[in-house]
Amino acid sequence: MPIDTIDTSLFGLFIDNWPGIFLFDLLRYAIPASLMTVLLALFASKLQHRRIQTRTRTWRDDRRELMFSASTIIIFSFVGLGIAVGEHLGWMKILSGSNASYWQVANMILIVLLHDAYFYWTHRAMHHRKVYRWVHKTHHLSRKPAPWAAYSFAPLEALVEALFLPIYLIFVPTHVLVIAIFLIHMIVRNVLAHAGVELFPRKWMSWPVLRHITVTSHHDMHHEHFDCNYGFYFTWWDRWMGTEHTEYRSRFEGLAGHPLGSTLTSTVCLLVIGTLVAGKAEAKSCTLDGYWVTEGFGAIVEMNSSSDELSGTIHWIFDEEDQKLVGQSLFSRFEREDCRWHSGLILNPQSGRRYRSTITLGNDGNLLIRGCIGPFCQTQKWQSYARVLDGLPSLDEHVR
Repeated sequence: MPIDTIDTSLFGLFIDNWPGIFLFDLLRYAIPASLMTVLLALFASKLQHRRIQTRTRTWRDDRRELMFSASTIIIFSFVGLGIAVGEHLGWMKILSGSNASYWQVANMILIVLLHDAYFYWTHRAMHHRKVYRWVHKTHHLSRKPAPWAAYSFAPLEALVEALFLPIYLIFVPTHVLVIAIFLIHMIVRNVLAHAGVELFPRKWMSWPVLRHITVTSHHDMHHEHFDCNYGFYFTWWDRWMGTEHTEYRSRFEGLAGHPLGSTLTSTVCLLVIGTLVAGKAEAKSCTLDGYWVTEGFGAIVEMNSSSDELSGTIHWIFDEEDQKLVGQSLFSRFEREDCRWHSGLILNPQSGRRYRSTITLGNDGNLLIRGCIGPFCQTQKWQSYARVLDGLPSLDEHVR
């Protein structure tokens, strides 16, 4: 049978999910922060008059920020693991494939707006004198921010920052591309906010829509003055609640009056635009029609995916004592999204139990069958019958 037993060890769950999530969170931080650091170094002379603060940073600042950023990445990755568990338990619904709709465009706007509100109010709460020392003080040790400070959080603050996404996914089914763009957009804006120099053009405040979007000076002044400019993406919460620094706009206009240089401007724009659209791949045509050999060559399953309903039937099984299982239907209630079938149930004919499952057609042409009991999952690889090794039973002899 394709899934006779389910690995119920936490170690198995950890190995299947966490390394990839950790790598994504690591690169999501390291690439934008590194690129911005290199750009600031290359164009240091052109940016001299756009520096927001005159304080001097030391190597201790870099060491502290990198150390706490490393702990933040680990915490973020474990929250990501929790999201994976929540999806398999049915608590959250993450869409995938080529069925992105206009709703997902609206969803992209909604998730940014709600995250901005979440950030403002949790940020203000973390400044309360009873929790500040334990939650937010670490981040404010970076009096003069730099790109590496983007993730320089105490563990409790990192957890608060990370919890927004799983809370959102509990209530709003979200496409995986929306999640990816949101996460990349978040770190790009975070790095820009901690650049230490004003990178936005001088006419930013004169444009009706853009003037509501925070510039580098906005968050830098929060590090400098402590009790103002709590917002992340937009300025309206600070204006509505009276927490915007009175000199914010004049400070920006004074800094932005110094030209950046066309080369740096173009480079930064390409960095932001390129990062936001990274990862969007053209959907490919997928079909599971045909015969598949289960892992261990224990059975041959005929699958049909030509309709919205995925079907799979055992046509041959190795163990003679299990011949009564031939003809059993294995799959039910699967939903298709491009090359992935999810939210369905897979049958273990020997026990009669059904397990939550996802089926993915890999780039190598093999099927990845993932079955779960609660949060504990095991993945098997099925191969196309036509590609298996010589010596397997032929269809003419064994498939009736």
